[in-house]
Order: sequence, then structure tokens, then C-alpha cells
Amino acid sequence: MLACRILHVDLPPERPAKRIAHELDGIDRPVAPHQLLVAGSTLWGAWLDYRPGVVPEVLIGLGASGIIPTIAVAIAAGLPYHLAWPLGRGEVLASGQLQGKRVLIVDDEVIHGYTLASFISALRDESADVVGVLCLIEDTTGTGRSRVESTGVALCAVKTL
Repeated sequence: MLACRILHVDLPPERPAKRIAHELDGIDRPVAPHQLLVAGSTLWGAWLDYRPGVVPEVLIGLGASGIIPTIAVAIAAGLPYHLAWPLGRGEVLASGQLQGKRVLIVDDEVIHGYTLASFISALRDESADVVGVLCLIEDTTGTGRSRVESTGVALCAVKTL
């Protein structure tokens, strides 16, 4: 999985200056369909190696950046998925059909983990069993891993920067 950090300039102070770019973004070059299949299989394989025997009933992609990796994993794993949308101030719009379900959150990158931690809390409030977070890239300069793991949820990243 190819990935790199991109430094944005001229952003307002409340926006992070760093962004992770990866081969499924389509930023550097077009994404060939087979890359989606390979990425989904790589992600799903990483999850099964990281948490053997822990198989979710449903995947949840978080925000626009989580759509592509979530669909890729859904195809590779043969699992259904939902999408959830951050609304700001710690609120996340998600389906209310997750009560009692084993849920795996899928995202493209983890840097700070604020949205993920809020989302994990919201899912638990809906009585979902959050079995983990699966991402393409973890930026280890951020606090994402410690923030996610402080909720008691495992974080599996295919690549770290």
C-alpha cells in the first residue's frame, strides 16, 4: 500500500495541515479496478490476522474517506456495510439498525482519532458491539491509536507512517 503525507498551506488554523494520500484516493493517478480488489483483500486479511476468529456482522464506513475502503472490504469479506457521516461537535449520523450487531469500523486513515472515539461511543449507545477499527493508514505522529484503544477497541492498520 503506497501512502504519503501531504502538507497543506493556507488553511485556517482549525483545519489540520497534514493529510494522508494513498493509492485508493485517485489523487496521484487513476485507480484501476483491480487495485480496489487487492486493497479490500489486503485489509480483510490484515483484520483476520490481527483478530483471528473475530468476524463482524456488518462493516461501517466513516465519512466520505471511508467509502472506498469499506466497499473494498465488503467485497473481499462478503459482508454488508453501512455508511456513517460525522456531523460535527462529536455527533455522527448512522443507521439505527445496529443494536446487538458485531460492527467493524472501516476508514482510510487514522491520525488523531477524535471522530472515531466519538463514533465508537455513539455506536455503543445504540447497543452495537464494536469489535474494532480497520484502516489503510495510521499516521503515528498523531494520537489516533491511543485515543481509539482507550475506548477498549482494537485498531488494525495495514500501513503506518
